[in-house]
Amino acid sequence: MCFQFILPVLNLLVFFSAMLGGWLKQAFVLIVLFFVCMVAVGQNQKKLDNQRTKKWNVTIGVGTTTFLYEVYPDFNSINTEFKNNLGYTANIAFTKVFVKRLETGLGLDVSSFKGKNLSPEFSANGFHNDFIPPVTKAVKYSTQLLTPLFIARYHFREISPPKRGRYYLNGFIEAKVGIAFLFTELAYVAPQPDQSIFVKGKGRQPVPGFNALYSVGTGFRIDIDRKWGVLAIFDINMVNYDCLDAVHNYTISGSRLDLKGTYTRLMIGMSYSLNTKKIKKTPTNYPWTYNSN
Repeated sequence: MCFQFILPVLNLLVFFSAMLGGWLKQAFVLIVLFFVCMVAVGQNQKKLDNQRTKKWNVTIGVGTTTFLYEVYPDFNSINTEFKNNLGYTANIAFTKVFVKRLETGLGLDVSSFKGKNLSPEFSANGFHNDFIPPVTKAVKYSTQLLTPLFIARYHFREISPPKRGRYYLNGFIEAKVGIAFLFTELAYVAPQPDQSIFVKGKGRQPVPGFNALYSVGTGFRIDIDRKWGVLAIFDINMVNYDCLDAVHNYTISGSRLDLKGTYTRLMIGMSYSLNTKKIKKTPTNYPWTYNSN
């Protein structure tokens, strides 16, 4: 059953893993296969308590995001070339409970990043077409990511136990994979005849970039009642692209560096659960059964 479930997603898995290298690719494949197998095996396990169902969750969250580093495939990192500001993020997710502790689903994330460099010495100067002649005046960047993604979340306690108090605390870990659509612009701080230096998904270059995104996180949820809950999430994200700050990175000899952008998010949100009504079994009425109703 597990291998039958895995086959439809192999093509997508190969597409994402091909963008990674070394042991990072192996780790990504193992993590995804682990969650896929859990879902597949869970289909043969005992269903949630038959006196109560809780199958769908709708979650909305908002918070802050911090651009961390740009990293090589082996996870060695370099600092970004900007003083980065605190950004903002929001998401919405629709998840389904498959087994007592596992839920999977789809989500949509939006994140924004901004920063400045008042005296730039970019490695792209003299190599990238938009950095000839070199950019030396004060600049700023603005980047937005729009990311549809797949979510797998494992809870430390049963999601909907038959007996529980009104307030129910449950921690979880999660993994996500998706496609990040990138909209970015690098511009001069002071007014210039040609204000924009480099753009993607905006202005003269309206087509956004799109790259694989991988995320791992942890958090907790406090159910206020059977339907409503509040939650907090912290996650670390990696985008398979070196231009979250609108500037590519080069070696001294002019070769493009193979880097990936990383950032963290801290969010709070609300969750609403569907299908949480008690199930009442109706007795079967046969022709010879007397019904007083």
